[in-house]
Amino acid sequence: MFNILDASRDQVVGFAFLNNINHAHQTANLGYSIRTSRTREGIATETVRLVAWYGFEKLGLQRIEIVISKDNSPSKKIAQKSGAVREGLLRNRLRIHGLAHDAYMYSLLPEDFGINNTD
Repeated sequence: MFNILDASRDQVVGFAFLNNINHAHQTANLGYSIRTSRTREGIATETVRLVAWYGFEKLGLQRIEIVISKDNSPSKKIAQKSGAVREGLLRNRLRIHGLAHDAYMYSLLPEDFGINNTD
């Protein structure tokens, strides 16, 4: 888990994380959340790129997935701006407030960052 800090304001503006790490397949899920008052500043897009870079460079991951509710347009824009590729719609993939939701699967690969993790 990573806290996202704005040092100039001494403020936590959000967090990001890598979870569901599968060491055998070198994959993980990436999630993020930004304080509502700080959205539309590019913070989330930069965060996704930094956390993904960390996953590829420091953890040796081969694939990072971002799973987003099909109705979450802001998050879909963040994934796209970060360079993630939308791969498909997954039916009933997420449970939000006790209800099943379809979700889009996005992925990032090391080569999207100019990283060669083929070892």
